[in-house]
Amino acid sequence: MARSYARLLVSLWTDSDFRALKASPQRLYMALLSNPKLSTAGCLPWQVNKWANLAADLTAQQVTDDLNALAAGRFILCDAITEEVLIRSFIRHDGGVRNPNLLKSIESAIVAIESPRLRAAATAELAKAQRTDSEPGRTGGPGPGRTEGPEQAATEPTYIPHPSSLIPEPSSINPHPSSADELVNNSTPVDNSSIDDMDSMISRIITRCAAIRTDKKRPDNPTAYQAAIVADMQANERAAIAELLVAKPYMRTQHDKAAAWHELARTQNARTA
Repeated sequence: MARSYARLLVSLWTDSDFRALKASPQRLYMALLSNPKLSTAGCLPWQVNKWANLAADLTAQQVTDDLNALAAGRFILCDAITEEVLIRSFIRHDGGVRNPNLLKSIESAIVAIESPRLRAAATAELAKAQRTDSEPGRTGGPGPGRTEGPEQAATEPTYIPHPSSLIPEPSSINPHPSSADELVNNSTPVDNSSIDDMDSMISRIITRCAAIRTDKKRPDNPTAYQAAIVADMQANERAAIAELLVAKPYMRTQHDKAAAWHELARTQNARTA
């Protein structure tokens, strides 16, 4: 049965980590909580463009920035390969573990999570919820952010992985490609796209990424700034974009989405470096 309402704890507004967020990521968090596609495990499809249509003044780039803010605060976990987002503490705060029928639904929803990272995190959250619920006088857990304790970091991913993390192992791909084209040539074929087509796709995605960075930076000379970004990306980021297109062939016709993914991964990787 589809969800008809969402449970929003009033304790959210006393959580110091949540209050430390800006208004936009707070609003996105509540939008995710009330998303009709949210499973009983707290997982939902990663749909940046659709979420950008939830408000007249919202853009895909703003949603991407907000996702990064929520991921940095460990409110959510994301997997760019399986296109899934997990609201990390949803299982504990939604109260479903107290209902035997809902508990079965939660367990089935966890099994249905495609991402191994998010599935492991949801399994850990279910175990915590059951431990908490079995303790006398305990009716929930701490807030949704960083208030779990030091053991949390060892059991859950706290970053949005770059799509290259699931590229085939060196047995099926040249471990030292000399260029993005060689990387594509040595990968398992995914369609009949030519090398020239791949070159042009990567260049178009680079142009879109440069536009995103220029719009975010707002330099005095946008044209010169964007041209410098394009030149730098052509020299340093072509291979990473090629890996993304190999892993997700459909993005070869969705350049805006490919650019948004690449920028999201780049930003998150810089934060975790």
